[in-house]
Amino acid sequence: LLPDCQWNHESSEDNPADCVSRGILASQLAQHTLYWNGPHLLTDPETTRSQVILIPPDELPDLKSHGLLVTLVNTTGDFAEIISRYSSLSFAQRVFALVWRFIAKTKKCSPGTELIHRAELQKARDMLVYMTQRQYFGTWRTKLHDSSPSNIPNSFRKLKPYLDECDIIRVGGRLPGLILRHYHRCYLHAEPRALGSVVARVFWITSARNEIRKVIHRCTTCTKWAAVHPQPIMADLPTSRITPSRPFCHVGIDYGGPFTVREIRRRKAKEYKAYMALFVCFVTKAVHIETVTELSTEAFLAAFDRFIARRGVPTDVYTDCGTNFVGAERHLQTLLGLEKEKNVVINDTTCNWHFNPPAAPHFGGLWEAEIKSAKFHLKRAIVTHVLTFEELTTLLTRIEGILNFRPLTPLSSDPCEIDCLTPGHFLIGQPLVALPDIDLTLTKQNVLTRWQLLRQCNQQFWHRWSHEYLSTLQVRSKWASTGTSLAIGDVVIVKTPPTVWPTCRVIEIHPGKDGIVRVVTLKTAKGTTKRPAVQLVKLPTDV
Repeated sequence: LLPDCQWNHESSEDNPADCVSRGILASQLAQHTLYWNGPHLLTDPETTRSQVILIPPDELPDLKSHGLLVTLVNTTGDFAEIISRYSSLSFAQRVFALVWRFIAKTKKCSPGTELIHRAELQKARDMLVYMTQRQYFGTWRTKLHDSSPSNIPNSFRKLKPYLDECDIIRVGGRLPGLILRHYHRCYLHAEPRALGSVVARVFWITSARNEIRKVIHRCTTCTKWAAVHPQPIMADLPTSRITPSRPFCHVGIDYGGPFTVREIRRRKAKEYKAYMALFVCFVTKAVHIETVTELSTEAFLAAFDRFIARRGVPTDVYTDCGTNFVGAERHLQTLLGLEKEKNVVINDTTCNWHFNPPAAPHFGGLWEAEIKSAKFHLKRAIVTHVLTFEELTTLLTRIEGILNFRPLTPLSSDPCEIDCLTPGHFLIGQPLVALPDIDLTLTKQNVLTRWQLLRQCNQQFWHRWSHEYLSTLQVRSKWASTGTSLAIGDVVIVKTPPTVWPTCRVIEIHPGKDGIVRVVTLKTAKGTTKRPAVQLVKLPTDV
């Protein structure tokens, strides 16, 4: 051994070995003085070296002993979080099969082909089942080795579970929705009972009925075919339906047809299509029918002009979003703007146009019902005959008269009861422009003039309308309960043929006066559109 005087201390900053061990570029190493020349203590005089102070062992400070407890926890991680990353069981099986192959390669016993073998998929499935059982049943699964396990729940003890050679519980175990979705798709979206029967051949599921219902409820395909449309409660009647006004002051318009007509009553005469334009009064339910030859804006404007000439200018017009109605509204707005530029007084010739939401025929139930009634009489009168345009016009006019003399209230069984109230009473007893009248309903007839007597008859019609007909509108015939309401951000599918239902997102809601959402604006792949709530199906949030 060397004498003690030859030992000395060198700091890390002056250690040339650290230059290479800690990493250095070759260009820097070529000019590194410490590496090539060594530390300064080799060349410096001994008097300039730093002195190392040595402390004798008996002068060292006292060291207190501290106890330290080290524990080792064997954890497998949150397996449920790992499984939630995969959308299907087959995908998870392939991933775990590749993991198992990687482990086998490290042991030099991997298969020679790149394809995943059936045995590897089976091994991956067993691994998934093992880890699932270990996470949920780790507290009592080890007790299965005992001859008389006592900590096993009663629901499992009746099944007599046991551990196989792979340490897997062969009866029992909680299966995630991943496996149920796999069998649900493999067996072409089987119903709950069939799906439970198929899965029970391989796995025993506790609370199987609830788990299967959750899987089927979250299946997008099954949701489309078993769609439940949100049906909002029926809205209150608009003010124009319950406020007395002259006939056809508030009117709804719709088209019916087409009907085949011929030019003249001659063999081989040219045939073409005709339509009926139906105008219905919101207050009296009176009907006016015009015959048109096409669905163009010009043909509708001509029919609308004939209607105004005989019934007066309506203050409000309600229609659907048909191209002929939209074009007519734009045409009238253009004329309105031109007349405003000419400073012409037009207060008596303007009307407000209201459009229903697209694809929402139930918003116009009043005129849809009148179209149905008109077709009822027309089909039974025509049968298979082909009429001329004049004959069709005459027949539609007669149907108009029949519809206008239908009772507004249920018929009474009392033979002494006066005639029931009909729309025809208001059409015959009221001029197109009505003047304000005083109340004559309680005045004796012997003190009335002939004009006042006629006005009293008309007021009695409105009195009966308020007491007999208006009360029948109070009852909601359907849609009496509130369904699921839509909100901004909901993912929905639009009601179309079931195999091509487009997926959309709600970006705006349009609640009614009562606060209930019946119309929404959707964001589609092609843009934005409006649709009624009854045409939409809300998808589960976790789909």
